[in-house]
Amino acid sequence: MSKMQVVAAVLSALALLAVVAAWDVGPAEQALPVAGPELAANDPNAGDPAASQGRIVAAPETEESSPAPAAPGVGRATLVASTAGRAGAVVTDASGRLLYRFDRDVPEGGGPARSTCAGECARVWPPVLTSEQALVEGISPQLVGAVRRPDGGYQVTLAGWPLYRYSGDRVAGEWRGQAVSGTWFLVRPDGEKNTTRVAT
Repeated sequence: MSKMQVVAAVLSALALLAVVAAWDVGPAEQALPVAGPELAANDPNAGDPAASQGRIVAAPETEESSPAPAAPGVGRATLVASTAGRAGAVVTDASGRLLYRFDRDVPEGGGPARSTCAGECARVWPPVLTSEQALVEGISPQLVGAVRRPDGGYQVTLAGWPLYRYSGDRVAGEWRGQAVSGTWFLVRPDGEKNTTRVAT
């Protein structure tokens, strides 16, 4: 068995134990602690978006958005502030894939965020899932959270908006999903939609 297989087996076992342990607690206690909020909590600059430039920090845990273990194979998401040619300010995942928000979703505000993209929509626009609080680079950790999807997984949110990738973006840096149906837009590091209309 390779080292990677051993690590994967150990992580799967820990996730299973955490899920079993969560069965014995009430609904308000089902969010499990994350393995890294101390990175942000102990950082005097954690609340300063400019101070997080170039560093990866853990987004703070909140009662509504603390992810429990996700499905096997889902790791900890990372959000990175970046630029993409004519698109300007964007957010990518750790592999450089640009991320989008959907105008028909329900952002946080009057209540918890909610994704309205499921089934075939989620196959074309895969949600950005995470196993625990997302790491951020160049993004204010306070803007990052997670929302529970109908399938039980946790989807990363930025400024209350659930985040997605586009299956039509074949390589890092592509943004072919921009303005599709007039409802899908690249997301900026502050969570606002990037309204640049010219895709690559």
